[in-house]
Amino acid sequence: DWRIGGPNESDQDLVGHFHFSMTDAHKRIVATNDANGRILYLDEKGHKVDVFGGDGEFTKDGPCDATVDAKGNVYVLTCVTGVILVYDARHKLVAQTPESLGSFLASPRFVPDGKAVSLTRDGSFVSLKLTGA
Repeated sequence: DWRIGGPNESDQDLVGHFHFSMTDAHKRIVATNDANGRILYLDEKGHKVDVFGGDGEFTKDGPCDATVDAKGNVYVLTCVTGVILVYDARHKLVAQTPESLGSFLASPRFVPDGKAVSLTRDGSFVSLKLTGA
């Protein structure tokens, strides 16, 4: 058992409003912190092992959800606009969902055969074709 964060936490990456997202292929917990605009990875013992974002990257539209595919690409849902931003395993922005697909409620969930699905704010299911990521 372990606990991190809370009002006495000195690491600012561990203070704020978190959204638990998933565990990745390396058994790391992936969470978003929309208070500081960061994507956080924790190991099985609750230690911070990686973090990215911040520095104005999500200033206007904090991260609310993140999922990671088998290649380590990170799909970040923005809180206000509902855009999905795609980062490669080195945390470089490589793509985002087109406006034509609308505003999303969740970052993609990966299903067999390399496909991904998500929900839009109008209640539609969307099958996403992931190219180049």
